Amino acid sequence: MSGIWQDLRYAARVLARNPGTTTIMVFTLALAIGATTAIFSVVYGVLLRPLPYVRADRIMAVSEVNSNGRPSRLADPNFDDFRDQNHSFQSIAKYSAEIASVSGASQPTRTMVATVTAEFLTVFGVGPMVGRDFTTSDDKKGAAPVALVSYGYWRQHLGSAQDISQSHL
Repeated sequence: MSGIWQDLRYAARVLARNPGTTTIMVFTLALAIGATTAIFSVVYGVLLRPLPYVRADRIMAVSEVNSNGRPSRLADPNFDDFRDQNHSFQSIAKYSAEIASVSGASQPTRTMVATVTAEFLTVFGVGPMVGRDFTTSDDKKGAAPVALVSYGYWRQHLGSAQDISQSHL
């Protein structure tokens, strides 16, 4: 133990003898620690932090592999087969998202819009705050279009109206 104390006293004497070099080393070390902390914070926030859903570790994405060996979206008939022959998943849903022009609210906007199947919110274990969830009849071919808007869109573009059932977007 006395050897460690001797080494620490010697290191302090050497560092005190060269204050310029000591300052540069301490600054470099602080910069490296700060950069490492910032990078880890981003990686944790984007990749490692669990999703904010109940049993998020059980949510999976399923895709096909195209001829180039890259993942691609499931074709509708393949999704229908997966859903109908499913024995492994509690619920299975399909979505497709894109930016689209949405009009019918206060002003037309470019908004992220997703086309989803009726079980989409069930997969995540969430439901709408106001109104109703999608039903299986909404999923049938030729059914009237139904929209579920996000809380932010509802507040910003629909004026937090309590009844938007008659709105046409």
